[in-house]
Amino acid sequence: MDSPLDHEEGLPGKNGADVKIGIYAGYIAPPTTGGGFTHVDEILRAIMRVKPNGHSISVMYSGKVNEEAKVPGLEYINVKHRKAMDWLALLTSRVSMLRIFRRLSISSSLESTCIKNHIDVLWAIQPFYEQLDLIPYIFTLWDLEHRKYPFLPEMRKSEWLRREHHYTYMLPRAASVITGNECGAAEISSYYGVNKNRVSIIPFFAPASLQTEEPSKPARIPENLKFIYYPAQFWAHKNHITAIDALSLLRKNGIDI
Repeated sequence: MDSPLDHEEGLPGKNGADVKIGIYAGYIAPPTTGGGFTHVDEILRAIMRVKPNGHSISVMYSGKVNEEAKVPGLEYINVKHRKAMDWLALLTSRVSMLRIFRRLSISSSLESTCIKNHIDVLWAIQPFYEQLDLIPYIFTLWDLEHRKYPFLPEMRKSEWLRREHHYTYMLPRAASVITGNECGAAEISSYYGVNKNRVSIIPFFAPASLQTEEPSKPARIPENLKFIYYPAQFWAHKNHITAIDALSLLRKNGIDI
């Protein structure tokens, strides 16, 4: 499917003017962290190659960012978080008794920074937990593991509630939702009632270097040793035990790995 930024007629410009697009990268990980850095870096470099005609783009981030993690040619805007205001903005949207305080125009730190910098539409390129009420936004969602596997230790009560409350509030109101595959798109529509026409698919990225470099075996592994590489954190939902059981089954059937 196309990226929602490809459909320029849907962007909320003012009086036909060019649109200022904010790309929210959250806490930008350094290159040594692997997947989190790769995902953000590949998207930002792709944006540099195919900028929407006439529109300006700013990368918004939280915390500190390593200079080597910045993509040359893009403007970077730091979101200075005010925890008290972020919590108040969250509470007034979640608790019906407090919605009277919406008249005070309480905005999260992210939304306030967008308004200050005249951002017309915000694309969060990785999952985020900021409150947005006044700025049109595009929401990126990698998975719905808390719905599919609520019994796993990663989905302890506080984490399950954090995800569920935020997704319930934010997904139906998003201008568009981005996920990595058809299965994820179907789950978003099924669980949260998002029209499938507002869900776009952008497959997860592998580093661009993998397309040009020849595969090689790590130096610490003996040349004659067969091996399988599984790049995953030691989390229960990564299901390492299934890979181990599969290797054991292969050995029992005479296949040596």
